[in-house]
Amino acid sequence: MNDGRRDGPWNPLWPGIVIALVAALVRIHHIGWGLPDCFEEAVSLRRAWGFWGWDGKPFDFNPHFFNYPTLYFYAQFVVQAFLRAAGALTGAFPDATSFRVAYLTAPAPFILAGRSLTVLAGSCTVWLLFATARRIGAAALAVAAATLLAFAPVHIDKSRFLEVDVPMTFFVALALYLLVRFLSGRENRFLVAAGCAVGLAASTKYPGALLAAELPLAVLLAGRPFRVGPLVISLAAVVLSFLAASPYILLDHAAFLRDFAFESYHMKTGHLG
Repeated sequence: MNDGRRDGPWNPLWPGIVIALVAALVRIHHIGWGLPDCFEEAVSLRRAWGFWGWDGKPFDFNPHFFNYPTLYFYAQFVVQAFLRAAGALTGAFPDATSFRVAYLTAPAPFILAGRSLTVLAGSCTVWLLFATARRIGAAALAVAAATLLAFAPVHIDKSRFLEVDVPMTFFVALALYLLVRFLSGRENRFLVAAGCAVGLAASTKYPGALLAAELPLAVLLAGRPFRVGPLVISLAAVVLSFLAASPYILLDHAAFLRDFAFESYHMKTGHLG
């Protein structure tokens, strides 16, 4: 397995960075589609907006909605907080009322900022794929893999949406990269970090939890006596990172069970065909 170090005088990761930047440009193109209206589902945008607690109410970080986990809701809230801070500095949003009015009457900046975060996740996924393939094989393999994803029509299209699929894929790619690092160096810290990445993937979209099955498989493939301790810690990291990013799954477990049961019923009755 390639160790990812320098091959001669040039850094083999530079082609991946270039391809990721090209991927970002491709995804930014036409990012303003549909504006000022928002035609995608945009659940994360709207739920993040609810955290602000309008009409004299305090901040409320309970989404009261668990059909999706909540990590990307909080990420979109951070984006909105950045917009509010920037607006306060420039005078565009001198107070909370002007900030709210702008969202309700001219939401294009909020939509663009939210979509840009998805573009960033998609572009970073391209780099992670390159870095992973570079550790597995030759540079040509890594360039081919990253280029295929960079210009994959479905990934390009979904990277311009305020949805959770591309961010979840980023964390899946991060977990796989960390597992490859674990297999190449047998360092337990990468196994635990991969567990954290799996938990964050699941906290972005529930199916990301399926990647937890790769953790014991990686330990088996490591080619040494099976060690239970690091595996247990990595599996605990999955749970802890998932709950840290979606804490109200525990704090409002009744609502979570209600909404998760609906999603389960939704799947059983044909949502996946």
